[in-house]
Amino acid sequence: MKKQLLLFLVTALVAFTSAFGQNHELQIFKDGSLIQSFPINNIDSIKIGYAFNAPTGVNAQLNDRIIVVSWTAVQGAASYQVFRSGDNKSYSLLAGNLTKTTYTDNAPLIGTNYYKVKAIGNGQESALSTASALVFFNDNNGLEKGLYMGIIGFSGDLIDKGDMTLLAPNTKSSFISFVNNLTTEKNTLLYYAVDKALDKLTTTFFPNNLSNVYLVTFTDGLDQGSLPAINYDPYTSKAQYRTYLDDRIKSTSVQGMPLTAYTIGIRGGDVTNVEEFHNNLVSLASPEENAMEVTSMSEVNNRFGSFAI
Repeated sequence: MKKQLLLFLVTALVAFTSAFGQNHELQIFKDGSLIQSFPINNIDSIKIGYAFNAPTGVNAQLNDRIIVVSWTAVQGAASYQVFRSGDNKSYSLLAGNLTKTTYTDNAPLIGTNYYKVKAIGNGQESALSTASALVFFNDNNGLEKGLYMGIIGFSGDLIDKGDMTLLAPNTKSSFISFVNNLTTEKNTLLYYAVDKALDKLTTTFFPNNLSNVYLVTFTDGLDQGSLPAINYDPYTSKAQYRTYLDDRIKSTSVQGMPLTAYTIGIRGGDVTNVEEFHNNLVSLASPEENAMEVTSMSEVNNRFGSFAI
């Protein structure tokens, strides 16, 4: 079992000091402040404390209207603390003094729930564990109903919002701020973004009662940078990459449910190859009649709204 040196690496700095005519001292500092000092002549031995490893195997499972969190026991731990987050960034203490390796959250957050666990014992504590997989909760008889969304921006650099999450009161603002911060001033990585979006759809854990699976691609131009993004491997032309994506979209399913792909295009002023623009829309849609060219953002909003119904 790996151990972490507590005094030197985690909380304290140890220093040996001396002055003319004085005995040597052992001084212990925490956060820059002296907390204890001992004359060396009075010390028989020094024991170094070790922090616990963080708990592993943190699992969260929705069961009707509750979420049950479990983890692997840490050797020497006397108790545990459970922390919860709605965005996997800011965590708050949910429960402490837990002597078992399980905890029941009887009032989950509406929307997304993540959990981390800390081990406590003998005046020491571990770091927080890695996060559990996200758990979606909707207060509708405990069922995981709603619209789950993920966004990938593809202007200049691939910008991934992260885990696909339930659109809910505690997640709405994060979607809005992500979209508002996207830029349209750089080259478009259209194909590469669609490729990564398909990866996300096929690797994310979803509720087992999905009714529809949509991939919606909105673009105002051509692909201008996907081949360099993949170092031209294995595709050396846009046509090759587009053909691969066309086939992949048509063959992708989630929980046995076929993927429905929509494309919405507003032809930008820099689009000089109209045929390629239309080919992009058709190739990234499934079936092909789901390819749409519009002329205003109000039409775009109407199209997006219709998908969510």
